[in-house]
Amino acid sequence: MKCLVVTVAGISGRFNDGYPEKYLKCIYYEKRPEHTLLYRILDQNREYGRIVIVGGYEYSKLRRYVQDYFADLADRIVLLENTHYRDYGTAYSLKLGLEVCLRQEHVEEIFFTEGDLYVGEEDYRRIKGVHQDCFTFNHEPIVSKKAVVAYRTETGWHYAFDPDHYGITMPGNILEIYNSAQMWKFCDVGRLKKVFEEMSEEEWKGTNLALIQKYFGKKETISVEINQWMNCNTREDYQTCEWGREG
Repeated sequence: MKCLVVTVAGISGRFNDGYPEKYLKCIYYEKRPEHTLLYRILDQNREYGRIVIVGGYEYSKLRRYVQDYFADLADRIVLLENTHYRDYGTAYSLKLGLEVCLRQEHVEEIFFTEGDLYVGEEDYRRIKGVHQDCFTFNHEPIVSKKAVVAYRTETGWHYAFDPDHYGITMPGNILEIYNSAQMWKFCDVGRLKKVFEEMSEEEWKGTNLALIQKYFGKKETISVEINQWMNCNTREDYQTCEWGREG
C-alpha cells in the first residue's frame, strides 16, 4: 500500500494577518471551492491507497469540506484532529499521520506533504514516478521568513528552519544547499519505524524536521526538482497561484 500524509493543523496566522475574517488556509478560496490548496493536493494524488489528513485549527470546517468535496475518496481518507495545534509544533501532526500509515499492512511508500503548498501537475507526476526515498527542492530565494533549508555537509543531510522567521543558522562547510519544497517520500518502512520509535516526547512537540533529519540525515537519497511551487504563507501568496487557468 502507498500512503499520503497531509498536515494542515496550523492556525494560519500570517495568512489571516490584517484580515477581519479568519480562515483555515488549506480550504480558503476566492472563486470556486475547487480552488483550494487541499483540493489540489488530494485531486493530484487520488491513486494513494490511504490518504491521511491531520487538521487542528477550524477542524469542523475542514471535516465538512472533505466530506462535501471528496465523498468519492471517503473509504480511503482518514481525517485526524490534532488537539495540540496551538501548543505543539508541526512534529505532532506528522506523528499522528505516520501512526496511521505504519499500522497498515504491506506499506511500501509514504508520501508526506505540508498542506499549504501549490505544486504543478508535472511536478506531482515527477514525484510519483520516484519509488525510493527522496526529498524535494524548489528555486525560490532562500529567505528566513519562509524557507526550510536542506543542506549537505561531510556528515550527511541536514535541515534548518527558524519558527520565529528571524534568521537561519548553518555550519560553514556546506557542500550543497537547497530551498526545500517541503515534500518527502519515505520508502524504507523498517527504518522509518525505528526512527519513529526513537523520537522523544520533546521532539514530538517541536518541528517535523526532527524526524525528517533523523531519517534522511545519513541515508542515501535523491532530490526531486520542483519547478512550479508556492508556499502560501499569506493571502497574497495564494493570489499568485494559477487558479484562473483551471477554469
